[in-house]
Amino acid sequence: MKNHALKFWSTYYKIRYYKSITKTQTNSEISFIKKQLPVKQYKKILDFVCGFGRHSIELANLGYNIEGFDIDKKSISFAKEIIKKASIKNIKLYFKDSTKFNKKESFDATICLYSSVGFLTPKQNERAFKNLFSSVKNGGRIVFDVMNPEWAKKNLIKYAEKLINHDDESHIIKHRRSILEHPTREKNEIEFINLKTGEVSKTFYIVCLYSIQELRKIFSLNGFTIKKEYGSCIGDKISPNKQRIIIVADKLS
Repeated sequence: MKNHALKFWSTYYKIRYYKSITKTQTNSEISFIKKQLPVKQYKKILDFVCGFGRHSIELANLGYNIEGFDIDKKSISFAKEIIKKASIKNIKLYFKDSTKFNKKESFDATICLYSSVGFLTPKQNERAFKNLFSSVKNGGRIVFDVMNPEWAKKNLIKYAEKLINHDDESHIIKHRRSILEHPTREKNEIEFINLKTGEVSKTFYIVCLYSIQELRKIFSLNGFTIKKEYGSCIGDKISPNKQRIIIVADKLS
């Protein structure tokens, strides 16, 4: 993908997505996290691949001591502007690659939300998982969330097209999705068309979709006991009709 398209993807398109998330949705997710991670017991929390800091900032406002990181510098800069304007002191966000994050047994709890592990190659995903698990102190907790592959297979939107105006230019964004098997992955192909210049830029990414059976094995092999499993942040059971798989797991002392 050409540089201008990369810039467009990492700034306007992501921020547009961020702004499309409702306050009600964020409040529901934060309420769920609070219930799983009482602040008196889990004071110091890591947001593993924090994006724009949507959850980090809200949790800091509730009195948690928050650290978070993301590989996208634009996302971190965007979050830092919000933090600075709000004068929030108990939060630290920074640029970091999840495969190179190395703060072992540093946090009371770690949250990893919205399939933040899974966007890399299989070996890189393994390293990211290892770093995720090692970040938590013995006796600590992880709240982990990914897309449910069974739901994705049934509800995949194979093609979407949007017209977006940005910086006095109009773009058409074409987004194609498909499911790959063995292992289950979602392939996303994105095409940017600049209507002013006619220039076309393309990119793609693949997300690994982990089943609950695979996740149970991964957590067990890394020394965690799963305490709860949910299909949503309002407490639904995992099923093919629920979009998410949410795991709450404790690290063995």
